[in-house]
Amino acid sequence: MAKTHKNKVGTDLSHIVEALRPLAVPIGDIVPDSSNARTHGRANLDAIKGSLRQFGQAQPLLVQGDSMLLRAGHGRLAAARELLAEGDKRWEQIAVLKIEWDNATGTAFAIADNRTAELADWDPAALEKQLRDVAVGDPELQQMFTDLAEQLELIVAEEVGEEQPAIEVPERYQVVITCTDETHQKLLLEDLENRGIECRAIVS
Repeated sequence: MAKTHKNKVGTDLSHIVEALRPLAVPIGDIVPDSSNARTHGRANLDAIKGSLRQFGQAQPLLVQGDSMLLRAGHGRLAAARELLAEGDKRWEQIAVLKIEWDNATGTAFAIADNRTAELADWDPAALEKQLRDVAVGDPELQQMFTDLAEQLELIVAEEVGEEQPAIEVPERYQVVITCTDETHQKLLLEDLENRGIECRAIVS
């Protein structure tokens, strides 16, 4: 049986990683930013819920000082509230990090935090290997991994029951060519495609 971790007032904090437990506050104290420009659809929230169920809270939400105005973590907050509504009372508490920002700085950080994450790319070969090795128990988190593999055109084997939750990706053989600039990349891509070779451009 898993050990229950409680704070001084007896609240179960076992869903929060140990290092963050001193930062736990009542989830109702957090004020979502009504002007937050980032949206979280159903698939996104389901995946976040799956991550929270599988790993617990491993990152604090960022709030603006004592106002508790949320600046980073709206998706995690919404997912945690849904878990609470579904009956997991542990999510009455969630870890936050208070940062003394003015409104303009807090808004700028929120935009930068979301946009910089969007600008990152995946290394397909490295991701294939990791997906072969990883295994998760939560079905919604597993679905996110499967959707990611399909989106990046990685080959994913059909799952075989609950005893084989990990994504299985067969070996693929690739050659990586480093181009000198965008023009070189474009010319090389066109040449390979004209030869009937399947290829795609990656910028990293």
